[in-house]
Amino acid sequence: MTGTCRAGSFLLYAILGEELLPYNEIMGDISDMVTTADVNGPAVLVDSSLMLMTALLQLRNHHLPNASHATNNHIVRWMLSRWFPGECASSHN
Repeated sequence: MTGTCRAGSFLLYAILGEELLPYNEIMGDISDMVTTADVNGPAVLVDSSLMLMTALLQLRNHHLPNASHATNNHIVRWMLSRWFPGECASSHN
């Protein structure tokens, strides 16, 4: 949901950063979120969603180095599907 995306992304980022959950308990959720980021990723491209996706990228690449190419592709595809530079420029005019 776009209305709660920023707060939700920051909350997930903080949970990952503080290591409140062991990786082995959330690795399936992380993989699902990354590999289906178009559908299950953050809804909007904002500072906290970029921080979250960067953290997921680093975490997944650390634990699954053989999947780093695919992980990077999923994250970049998610970012490009959420980035609309024309809308940002027109909203400031």
